[in-house]
Amino acid sequence: MEEVTKNGKILNRKIEKMTPQQKINRLVNLIGMTDIKVVDITTHNSGTAENLTESRITCALEHKDAHLYYILKRHPGRTIVFCNSINSVKRLAQLFTLLKCRPLPLHANMAQRQRIKNLERFRDDPHGVLVATDVAARGLDIPNINHVVHYTLPRTAEGYVHRSGRTARASAEGLTILIMDPSEAYNYVKMCRTLNKTSDIPTFPVEAAVLTPLKELMVVARDLEALEMKKRKFAQAQGWKEKAAREMDIIIDDDDVPVKQVDSSIEKALKAKRRQLEAMLSRPIYPRGFSFKYPTLNDTTAFQSSEENALQVMKKAIESGQLKKEKRKSKNAPLLQLQKKLKQ
Repeated sequence: MEEVTKNGKILNRKIEKMTPQQKINRLVNLIGMTDIKVVDITTHNSGTAENLTESRITCALEHKDAHLYYILKRHPGRTIVFCNSINSVKRLAQLFTLLKCRPLPLHANMAQRQRIKNLERFRDDPHGVLVATDVAARGLDIPNINHVVHYTLPRTAEGYVHRSGRTARASAEGLTILIMDPSEAYNYVKMCRTLNKTSDIPTFPVEAAVLTPLKELMVVARDLEALEMKKRKFAQAQGWKEKAAREMDIIIDDDDVPVKQVDSSIEKALKAKRRQLEAMLSRPIYPRGFSFKYPTLNDTTAFQSSEENALQVMKKAIESGQLKKEKRKSKNAPLLQLQKKLKQ
C-alpha cells in the first residue's frame, strides 16, 4: 500500500492496473470523502448519446484512405474526420483536395482567423468535410452534423465520447464510424471495456467490389501528393539558398542550375500524374467484375452517392444482423434443449 505523509507526499508508490471504479474509490479514500452521491445523466452506461448509432470498419492501414473516400462519396453529408496528429490532418487535407472532396483542415497550429473561416464554410455546406484534431472535439456546437469519422482510434475513451458527441446532439440522430487497423485492436478492446460495452461495435457495411478500383485511385493520388511534397521541398531549399546568398552579397553561378533541372523533371512527372488522376476521376468507377458486354446482368451499377444516408444503411445492417442471430438461435433451439436433457 502507498503511505501518504502529512505534507501530501506518497511513499512506496506502486503502479497497479485498476478499473475506473477502483480509481474513483481510491481517490475517495485518499481525500477522505463521506456520504458520496453519484449523478449519472446517461441512460445507458457508456457515456455516448442514446440516439447515436456507432459503427466501425476494420481494414489494413494502407486502405484507410480508400474506406474514407468510400464513406464521403457513397454517403455524402456534413462530416467531421478526426485524426490524432496535425501531420495526419495536413496529409488528409492535401490528399482529399486532390480527390476533389473539398476538405477543410482544423488544428491548433492554424491562425484563429483561418480556423473561424473554415468552421463557417463547414457550417454553410450541407456536404462539408472537416478534417480536424481533437481541438474540434470539445466546445463546438455545429448543428446538423451527420457523421463523425474516427480516422484513427482516439487515445482515450473520453476522447471517443467527446468526438462522437459532435453529432446526435439534442434530439437529432447521428452516426459515428471508427476506421481501425489491426494494430489498434488492443487499445480498441481497452476502450470498449472502459465504456462498459457488453458487445462489439457493429461493422459498417461496405461494398467490397467497389474497394478495388478505389484503392487503385488512392495509389495514384498518393503518388501525386508525394511529388507535390517533393516540389515544395525543392522550392524551399532553393529559396533558402538564394536568400542566404543575398544576405552575404554572393552572386549565384550557373553551376547551381542542376537544382532547377531536377525541379523541371519533377514538374513533368507532376503534369503526367495530374492528367492520370483527372482521367480516373472523370470516368465512372465500376465495381470489380462489372460486365460491360452484358450490363443488364450486373447486380450493381457504377459507384455513386446512395439515395439512403449512412445512418439508414447502418440501422438496416444492425436489424438484419439481429434477425440472423435470432434465426440461428431458433434453428439451434431443439439441439440446446436436447443437450440440457442429457445433462440432467
